[in-house]
Order: sequence, then C-alpha cells, then structure tokens
Amino acid sequence: MFFGFNRRKKVEQVLQRNSLSDAEFIARIELLELPSELIAPTIRAYRSMLGELYGIPPEKIYPNDSFREFSCLQTRDWGILELIFLIEDILKIDIYEEKVPDLTMTMNMGEWIKRLLLNIFSE
Repeated sequence: MFFGFNRRKKVEQVLQRNSLSDAEFIARIELLELPSELIAPTIRAYRSMLGELYGIPPEKIYPNDSFREFSCLQTRDWGILELIFLIEDILKIDIYEEKVPDLTMTMNMGEWIKRLLLNIFSE
C-alpha cells in the first residue's frame, strides 16, 4: 500500500513536468559531438524503453533523473541487458561488456547513456 502511494505521488510529479525533446536531452548530456544520425534514434529508443519500464511518457524523462529516484515507478523487473540489446539493434553493432558502464542506483539516466555512447564511439 505504501509503495503504491509513493508510486502515484511520483508519477503525478513527473507528469507535471514540461516535456523534454530528444534534441534537448542530447544537448543537456553534451553529446552533440557524436553523429546525430545514430545518437538521436538511440536516445529516442532509450527514453521510450525507460518510459515503458516506468509507466510514464518518455518525454518526461530528464537526463538528471536518477535510477534510484525512479525505482518506485518500475512496472516490472528489468535488467541492463534489455537496454544493451535495444541499443545494439539500433546501432547495428555488438556492444562488448567492457564498453558498458556499471549502472548504479545513484547514477542518473543521462550520465549512464552518455558514458555508454562515448565508450562505443571512442574507438
């Protein structure tokens, strides 16, 4: 019951935010130097998957949102591999384990995807 109350309260807070475009998300995490034809669809899919996992519209996900802060919104259990497989499909590459940053609860959503993409494209 308490968990449900926290979830409802957090969902209401998130839904009251202004929508954030994918382009603004990319600008805020400072990924403008990477190829936009690859980054834009990756960010769109990443936010869409997180939106699905948390039960909120993807445009309400901001780069500074922490995984811990959103943990009460999870609609199901999920793992980092789901995100990796999604990004592999979009970029049409294999992502090796050493390229994947650890996902900690204190990390924010923008920081994790930025680290991953910089690791991938820094070859």
